[in-house]
Amino acid sequence: MEDNEMKQFSWTAFFLVTGFSFFMFSKLMFFLDGTQLPVFTLIGILAIAIGCFSMIRSIKHKPEEK
Repeated sequence: MEDNEMKQFSWTAFFLVTGFSFFMFSKLMFFLDGTQLPVFTLIGILAIAIGCFSMIRSIKHKPEEK
């Protein structure tokens, strides 16, 4: 069985969770109140984009296992 310890903070997970949270909060407020929150939508989209970029970068620069 592999030991999957988290040795460092995952910025990818941070940006993806933050992005989806901001985006879903904005959509929930639009559904409940009818007003659009463009700041929350923009922050959500930017955080998701940064998270995706970080994930792609970590996949490309993954150290080779011996």
